[in-house]
Amino acid sequence: MIKKLLPILLLIIIISGYKLINLQQEQVLKEIEEGKNTIPKETILQQESEKAQDNSSFLNIKQVRVKGIDFSVGLDCNEILAKLGNPKDEGVFEGSYYLAYDQIIFFLDSIEKQGNVNSFAVWEGIEIDRVKVGMTPSDIKNILGDPFKEGTDTNTNYYLFYKTEDLSVTFFSDDENSPTTSALIKKE
Repeated sequence: MIKKLLPILLLIIIISGYKLINLQQEQVLKEIEEGKNTIPKETILQQESEKAQDNSSFLNIKQVRVKGIDFSVGLDCNEILAKLGNPKDEGVFEGSYYLAYDQIIFFLDSIEKQGNVNSFAVWEGIEIDRVKVGMTPSDIKNILGDPFKEGTDTNTNYYLFYKTEDLSVTFFSDDENSPTTSALIKKE
């Protein structure tokens, strides 16, 4: 029973961390619009642009390798089923249909078992570009460059948040020195 609940619990933790990141970004933008943020909007946009340029090798990440198979945001549900077979668990979570396998959970852009992948979470050992979940945050930063954002979320998980125009990848670990335990890849 606990083994069946573990992926769902991890999923809740990952989604909570992602929601916190979105809330923090929304708060900064709101403060800028209300004139409460002392950093000029142009400076923030310039910093974001510089970070994107620094991580230019990361900007092309579209796929994640699981068991020797590449997966990406936008993949059709039927392609997942054809490649991986029936999931170990499936259902609806926060308005998205999900398909859960050993090391990956796909979230579709539908509440039914159809449509395309909107986001997915992966666990230790899964490759994302040139890094693997399980590497330390400093190892990931050495390969991918500085993240768009990093810190501790409300669940006291440490995270590295990388962002492109249409994709974000968030790596999670217990603290900034511990190996990463999971990652969330999401369509922006």
